[in-house]
Amino acid sequence: MRILLPYNHGVLPGEETFYSHFHLGLVEATRELGHEAVRFDHADGVIISAAEREALYRLLAGQPCDLAIDLCCWSHSLSQQRAWDGTDTGTPIYDDFDCACVGLLCDHPWFQPLQGMVSANAWAAVPDQNDTTAIGLIYPQLALRGTVFAPPGVRQTVAIRAPREKSIDVLYAGNLDTSALERPWHDLPDAALHDDLLERVQAHPQMPLHSPLEEICRAHGVAPTPGHLQAVLQKVEYCLRTRLRLEVVRAAAASGVTLTVVGSGWDTMELPPNVAVGPRVGYQAFLDIAAQARICIDASTYRHGANDRLFTYTASGAVCFTNAAGYLAESFAPGSNDGGGLHFYSTLALDALGPEIRRLLDSPARLREDAERARATTLARHTWRQRLDDIITAVAP
Repeated sequence: MRILLPYNHGVLPGEETFYSHFHLGLVEATRELGHEAVRFDHADGVIISAAEREALYRLLAGQPCDLAIDLCCWSHSLSQQRAWDGTDTGTPIYDDFDCACVGLLCDHPWFQPLQGMVSANAWAAVPDQNDTTAIGLIYPQLALRGTVFAPPGVRQTVAIRAPREKSIDVLYAGNLDTSALERPWHDLPDAALHDDLLERVQAHPQMPLHSPLEEICRAHGVAPTPGHLQAVLQKVEYCLRTRLRLEVVRAAAASGVTLTVVGSGWDTMELPPNVAVGPRVGYQAFLDIAAQARICIDASTYRHGANDRLFTYTASGAVCFTNAAGYLAESFAPGSNDGGGLHFYSTLALDALGPEIRRLLDSPARLREDAERARATTLARHTWRQRLDDIITAVAP
């Protein structure tokens, strides 16, 4: 297969970003699977220049591609270009060349411009198993061919670079947007609706965030339009993830373990002296820091999925504590209760997190065994090669 991999230089400039790293992971996976990777660079995610339109047309006309994978949907404007077919409107360019189009989401669908994709053979690859119903809720006009569950994977090079000796006991990496901590919707007319959704999902951690939203809207006498639902989900989920990060770091620190926290915003918070705070770093620096950790903490709103951090940690030889037990518990230890090297905590019992981390640090043999098991599972099931293979199997079997 020829797989088109658009690259948007305008959205996250530079080469030390998760976007550039993920894109390279897809290129490597395409080649590992015996396919041809065709990169197409463009300068902006919204405006496609005349020269870029011509270049894309010539590329597809010269040797058509079977599949286009749009990372984060940040190249969705390419799909909106038209090939002239004798009509006034023309044909969407991917359709004209019989090229399937996949929006590879690396965040929840309410944060990614999936609705900008134009193709009769459009798919969404989602990082959480519940995102399929969320897409139908907020983008009912979007005629997708289907969805594929494909959380971000990890590159093999992450595991190769991991040192045997570690210098960080416990790591949390992630930015803290302090503006999102305290009800950023407080001055909106429907503030009570937002409050009710936040309270509901905090009380039921494994509940998909969007599932009670229509019911809550009706209880408040609000007609649940797609645009309103999307706006509520954006605000509440962002507040939830930010609060969760702070609560989890404080819970881990309460046991007295040496904790390293990396990311913006943390230097403004009151944290105990056993917490060392580092600034926001680029993605490559994050990988370097993650490779030094014995234990890493994942605070996730992907309740039935996963983000890239967890696989980076486990591929780097760390044990990961995560609250996302829906999909990961089965993936790492199918049919068992031992976690397969992962450790799961509940946001309803955060007092137990710190002591459990301390117990594991005090058991070096168990720590090493769990890290090795999780690393082996990650490299067998959660690399970009596996993700791309799942996408191809679903979209172009």
